[in-house]
Amino acid sequence: RKLLEPLKPHEKKFLFFPVNDNDRDKEGGTHWSLVVYSTPENSFYSFDSVDNLNNSATMKIVQVLRSILNCNSSTYIKYPCVQQNNLYDCGIFVLCNVDNITRTILQYEYATVKHVSNLDRNCVLEKRKEILQTIELLREREI
Repeated sequence: RKLLEPLKPHEKKFLFFPVNDNDRDKEGGTHWSLVVYSTPENSFYSFDSVDNLNNSATMKIVQVLRSILNCNSSTYIKYPCVQQNNLYDCGIFVLCNVDNITRTILQYEYATVKHVSNLDRNCVLEKRKEILQTIELLREREI
């Protein structure tokens, strides 16, 4: 509650939450996924690139958010999404899903999360290149 209130979540149409499966009070965890709350739909959408691997962590976050956002009647939807074929691309998939969702929402005036099309698997390769280019650009600026 203390973390979200200054961000005025009740004034936002969409809220994005990266979810990690770490359930301890220190660093850790092995998998990232994405939860999006859509105010117009009163729905939480889960995007997990390894099927239900983050289901437990996601459900915990959703329950807390329902209370904080006062949306106890909201629905929970496991959104079908492209699945990773390795054990290390979950973070890239979260970034690609955020880009894909925001692009759709910004492109169409009345778009909601349910209008989002599935990612192209090449998105991961493109996002990896984009991140590398950003790192190289920042490194050049420091020299």
